Amino acid sequence: MLLDDARDFLKSEKWYADCGIPFRRGYLLHGVPGSGKSSLIHALAGQLQLDIYVVSLSASWISDNPLTALMGRVPARCVLLLEDLDAAFVRSTNRDDDSLDHDAGGAGDNQNSGGGMDSTAFPSFGGLGPSRRRRYGRSDGLSDMNTLSLSGLLNALDGVAASEGRLLFA
Repeated sequence: MLLDDARDFLKSEKWYADCGIPFRRGYLLHGVPGSGKSSLIHALAGQLQLDIYVVSLSASWISDNPLTALMGRVPARCVLLLEDLDAAFVRSTNRDDDSLDHDAGGAGDNQNSGGGMDSTAFPSFGGLGPSRRRRYGRSDGLSDMNTLSLSGLLNALDGVAASEGRLLFA
């Protein structure tokens, strides 16, 4: 059923254009860890011969502007997997510089502590990975905590600058 829907979507680009509807499709999968959500996505992408791009919304460097920039670089006809949607908004902005030193577990020192995206996921974007993460950290008074807003996420997914022709899974 999901495979048929995805195939039908990918064949219907002209219909979307004729109707003036953005050519995007999204699926929200829910289940306990280990229930096969990622395996299903990989199998679907394999059947459709589509590349998979993965963005972890729990990454400590993710915020509205970087996410919008990344989403604008997603090519057409691909699978975009947003991981950790349920954890995207549980972090908060902390404007106290000293809070980085008292971060539980030293997460500020571990570049992959909050999950994330490896630098090969968006090679043409060139540099929102861990090496430039500090730009959003202590230098501007913000902690390395995720500052993604619901509005920013929705604009990145379905705003005027969002790419078309992709299958989104969250």
